[in-house]
Amino acid sequence: MVKVMNGVKLYPIGRWENIGHKLDTTICRIENRMYDICMEKGSDWAEHERLEARLEALEEAVSNGIHVFQNGMAYGDYNTYKICKDAIIGYDCGRR
Repeated sequence: MVKVMNGVKLYPIGRWENIGHKLDTTICRIENRMYDICMEKGSDWAEHERLEARLEALEEAVSNGIHVFQNGMAYGDYNTYKICKDAIIGYDCGRR
């Protein structure tokens, strides 16, 4: 169910208690991979830059884009929704 807040459509991302750790873990995994790239000889710096852009987008979405309402549901604008959903799906796929 889409909500409207201050004229902006907010899309449901999931219950915060279910997705918060998934987003935090994804951020840690990206940071760890970036560190590994820095430590490898002959590293692929294009991958490092791609990961850095993804990390910045995800951190921005988590810190400023998510609105949690009293029922525990997390909502975000469309871009925040897409970024967070990609991270959650990636986390879930890595667990199977």
